[in-house]
Amino acid sequence: MHEFGLVALGMALALAVRSDIRGRTISNILVAIAWTTGIALAVIGWGPALWSALLGSFIAAVALLPLYLMGGMAAGDVKLMGVVGVYLGVPGAILAVLYSAVAGGALAIVWKCRQGPRSRMPYAIAIAGGSMAYVLSVFSA
Repeated sequence: MHEFGLVALGMALALAVRSDIRGRTISNILVAIAWTTGIALAVIGWGPALWSALLGSFIAAVALLPLYLMGGMAAGDVKLMGVVGVYLGVPGAILAVLYSAVAGGALAIVWKCRQGPRSRMPYAIAIAGGSMAYVLSVFSA
């Protein structure tokens, strides 16, 4: 991943977390801009190959789709994971989903203990934390 892609992904995730914490929603405009930027980076060679970016986005979003359909998360979370997939490509998307699931499990325990069992957790925190943990594990090696 090119440094610009890393910065763009980090900014998109930070803005999504801020929005999700404040209003329990992730802006479609933010998702669209971040996704389009990821595709543009793939086209100019600063990201994964275009096919990998598109397939990574699809895989990452579809991985969270069952949770959305069961009411466990909002559509913005699914779309945000798709954004992560477009920046990381296929192998990175799969691992970012797994890292985010681990982060989400840990966060859910802490969140429910502090906020109560009926409170809605802003899952963008888990997506951002898990995705960036994956990125840092790859790029620091």
